[in-house]
Amino acid sequence: MGKQVRFYMTRADEDAFIAALQGEADVVVTLNYPPTVELVALSPLPLAGPRIGDRNTFMAIYNRDIDPKLVVREFSTRKGAALDVTRSEVIQFNRCFVASYDGKLHRGRVWYDHETMQCKPKRKVFLVWAQSVLQHIKKNYRYSEERLAYIGPDAWAQLDSGQLALAPY
Repeated sequence: MGKQVRFYMTRADEDAFIAALQGEADVVVTLNYPPTVELVALSPLPLAGPRIGDRNTFMAIYNRDIDPKLVVREFSTRKGAALDVTRSEVIQFNRCFVASYDGKLHRGRVWYDHETMQCKPKRKVFLVWAQSVLQHIKKNYRYSEERLAYIGPDAWAQLDSGQLALAPY
């Protein structure tokens, strides 16, 4: 069982979000499916999308200040690796993207699990930090009852001026 927050972020919102996290701690964003078992800090982040499932839309955020427990497995049948998000102390960062088929900004989310797959709790230091990340969005973004998601400041301004359309879910 985990916790999540759904949101709409433009690239400007995303950059400000990551910068705010990095202003508080040694926070890193990495791919869930890196080319090797060595995780690489991405800065700046590559463009997200434009299709559901694109490699650059599914990322992980971790805090090196709390010495995260990370599990990365190499694929035996193909090149590359996978970050085991159920066993690792990471926040999943499913990024927003403008879909090529409708031109609308699709919702993203951040989420984390409290436990590993073996029902062992993750460390309290991780859980406190992860909850603070979700609270950052709740505090700084506007909640939309209609969308059941938080909307970042830049996304809200673009939506309000008619420059941006949001996917309906």
